[in-house]
Amino acid sequence: MRGVVGAVALTIVSAVPTFGIERLQISVQCSNVVLSWPSQAGEKYIVQYRPDLTSTSAWTTLITEMLAATGTNVTRYVHSNMVQLANCGGGSYGAMSAGGSATDFLTLAKARPVAPAGPLARPANGSGGAVPLKIYPPGFDVSDLLISDPLTGEWMSGAGYSIRPTPRPPALEAVQLAAPAPPGGGGGGSFTSNSGAETGFYRVVRQGARLLGVTNGMVLSGVVAIFVEAGNASGELASLSITEAGSPVSDLSTRTAPFGPVTVDTTQMTNGAHQISAAASWCLPGGEGQGGVNPYIEAVSPPVTVIVQNEISFTDWMPMFGQEYDSLLITAQSAHANTEWYIDIYDSSTNYIGSFEGTTTDGMIGAVWDLRGPQGEYHDDNWFRFVVGTPYGSAVSPKSWKNWDRWTARGDWVVGNQLAWEGVIGGENFDTMTDGFVVIGQTFDLTVRPPGIDPGTAFRIHYALLSDPRPDQDWQQFRQALYYPSSRNLFYSGHGGNGGIGRNPANTNRYISQAELVSALHNVPSGQTNRHGFRFVFLDGCQTANGHLAQAFGIIEKKEVSFGYLEAAGIRPASFVGWNKSPAAAFANNYGIVAHWEFIQNFQFLWGTGRGLRQALDEAKDGPLHFNVDVDPRELTVFGFRNLGVNQYNGQFSGM
Repeated sequence: MRGVVGAVALTIVSAVPTFGIERLQISVQCSNVVLSWPSQAGEKYIVQYRPDLTSTSAWTTLITEMLAATGTNVTRYVHSNMVQLANCGGGSYGAMSAGGSATDFLTLAKARPVAPAGPLARPANGSGGAVPLKIYPPGFDVSDLLISDPLTGEWMSGAGYSIRPTPRPPALEAVQLAAPAPPGGGGGGSFTSNSGAETGFYRVVRQGARLLGVTNGMVLSGVVAIFVEAGNASGELASLSITEAGSPVSDLSTRTAPFGPVTVDTTQMTNGAHQISAAASWCLPGGEGQGGVNPYIEAVSPPVTVIVQNEISFTDWMPMFGQEYDSLLITAQSAHANTEWYIDIYDSSTNYIGSFEGTTTDGMIGAVWDLRGPQGEYHDDNWFRFVVGTPYGSAVSPKSWKNWDRWTARGDWVVGNQLAWEGVIGGENFDTMTDGFVVIGQTFDLTVRPPGIDPGTAFRIHYALLSDPRPDQDWQQFRQALYYPSSRNLFYSGHGGNGGIGRNPANTNRYISQAELVSALHNVPSGQTNRHGFRFVFLDGCQTANGHLAQAFGIIEKKEVSFGYLEAAGIRPASFVGWNKSPAAAFANNYGIVAHWEFIQNFQFLWGTGRGLRQALDEAKDGPLHFNVDVDPRELTVFGFRNLGVNQYNGQFSGM
């Protein structure tokens, strides 16, 4: 037994935990509140205000798309007439720096005037600068401070003293300014008036998405918490992730806070340079039937090139095992090509089981384990973890989870299309296109849910104003079919995004979110015994491959996995297909894009006549039903098994 892990610990490498605009400064100048912050040309900002942080108080947007000041690296915003009973007769003003709030990950600052008169205080250990003594509350122990004599300027120890309570004035003292700065002056600031209001809380965020604390050339290792900022004045934040080449590298998360850490396991990335970006999307307010307006605002930050460096990596890691039979695949890569290696096995109680050993000449490390050890068999453990090492170092693997989902019946189909293009010329072709998947299911004598109006037709999901009850009813039928125990295959065409399917995430009656799928199908987190995974999912909607919907449907979120990997892990092959872009379906709301439905029909024919999934997608551009279709098949991402057959591995037992 190796002396490795009792309780497994992961190395966490965190970027600088900054929230919102760094070094935001707030000052009170006469009756105005002045915000200033470091800026770069071309950036845009959103400034918001609220009088307090009570539950009845909401953020008010003061300005959106505020351009950074030109000719300077500091931008200012002036919120005028916010201090009552201001006295601008002379003196100076106090300023305070805004730090981050860990409670809601927002840059918050309380603008409170500070009278200049009176003694100053500073830490006796020299760790900070001088501030007015009067900012400390009554009863505060000043033993660790040095106090200045306001007349002589000499510093004396505060040991043994505390702040004595004094009667509070009827209103905040005004901050004195010798000459008030002009509104908006000093760096292209903005000006707004709110006569008679009081000071309150402010936040400033950049518009769009941005990585915080990550710079070009930064070396990342292990599990990293990367902070992301996402700002938009309209809509609700629907998704937030870190991507590379349009695909997520961050963990699945339903978090919708605009600031905070996103976890990336760099050990599941190859060593070397990677261009990563922050990606966010917001759902615009409003219901369906709003003239075909794009329901999402999407933003991707400029890429940052980071260097991933791990002695042991798990780039081909299989996260599941044992669905069909007892087998588990262990794969890792060493940064050194020629070396000896070992794999120590630990069960879900972190008990050591045994080890594999070997040598590699190309850095590849691997083993297939039959769940047997010196002390017996391990059929019922929910997960295992491994320590993989070489003479140069070791690393703890991700968990490998037992897949308990052994089917009790053949996999049925769920097919539906949203009538979002019902009013465009040629829109009926999207109906016919979807009907082809009903034919596929019926060809193999499988039930297709929900039923269409006519035999051989797909279920239509109405797309109408909120006053029309039909879409609510349709979506309810569709989700019931989706969660039916024997439903294992899905095709949906209509509005969607990287966080779900439907037009408006804010309207849960007409939207099925990733969070809902996670709750209903029990595929996330891994290891649930009531797991309901799908064999095949094709989401014909915008950006559906750019989130974690594949995981929500229980399909391995690794691109184009070979059959050998799945077989070694005892996992039934399954595939997810989604767009990694926003495909055009209609032009100017008048004409349907012919190429879209032609491509899907070509794919149906090729897949249904013996091609594997990836092959059928690649060949669908050139025929055979329609030729020279203007669609790039590489804009469709395949997660899981790359070449799943049309009805392959769809029985009670897959026959692997």
